[in-house]
Amino acid sequence: MMIGLTAALLTVILAVAPEKTEPVMPVRTVLFPFREAAVASDVEAKVKAHHVEMGDAFHKGDLLMELDDTLSAQKLLRAEAQLAESVAQVKFSERSLARNKLLKAKNLLGNQDLERSELELELSKARQQTQEANTRLARKEVADCRIVAPFDGRVIQQVARDFEYVRVGQPLMQIVDDTSLLAVIYLDGKRRGQVRKGDTFDLIIDETNTRCRGTVFAVAGAIDSASRSIEIRLRIDNRKRLLAAGMSGVLVSDSPVKEP
Repeated sequence: MMIGLTAALLTVILAVAPEKTEPVMPVRTVLFPFREAAVASDVEAKVKAHHVEMGDAFHKGDLLMELDDTLSAQKLLRAEAQLAESVAQVKFSERSLARNKLLKAKNLLGNQDLERSELELELSKARQQTQEANTRLARKEVADCRIVAPFDGRVIQQVARDFEYVRVGQPLMQIVDDTSLLAVIYLDGKRRGQVRKGDTFDLIIDETNTRCRGTVFAVAGAIDSASRSIEIRLRIDNRKRLLAAGMSGVLVSDSPVKEP
């Protein structure tokens, strides 16, 4: 009788005892620049001048650096002269062919001479196309001596120094687009399908103790087999430049913000 009562009490205690739950760990993240680039030289030339320094902000199209274009400008002049010569040669070949056709019509010229005139015209046109391509390349080389910003951003590091001779492909500076920042968060894999592009999450930034909002622009297509989590990427509007890459923060909630 006593044993039965004890078993019954134990059953009741187990029934009402709260179920153990794992403590929820805060979801932390680090801010990264949304875009970054190592700006490299497309020409071989000497660094002429820097127009921005490390840490400076710039806008798309701003002049960042100048390379000495003296040699490139001379190449362009030579290419343009050769192009003018080839154009003149084409015109001469066209007139020569027209005259020879008249002579051939009067039986004053043989077929071989006429064919030679046609060949000279085709060769002249081919040389003109070659010189046109050379001129475009020379103009591009002159333009490439002016390094302009491909997007709004900030200079992270200057690599090439003033008066240093740089070669094609050599890095000149490191730049980032800090008008938008990237935050990567990892949520429980069970949340896959519940988070979609366009959803928003709030974060508290450690360094500024301020709240910011990020918009989901990418959700991993698979759950990580080791951590059983899913990667979600947020884009944070930073046009006011109140935040900086490298700052850290914590997710306010692992559920998207519900817009009113």
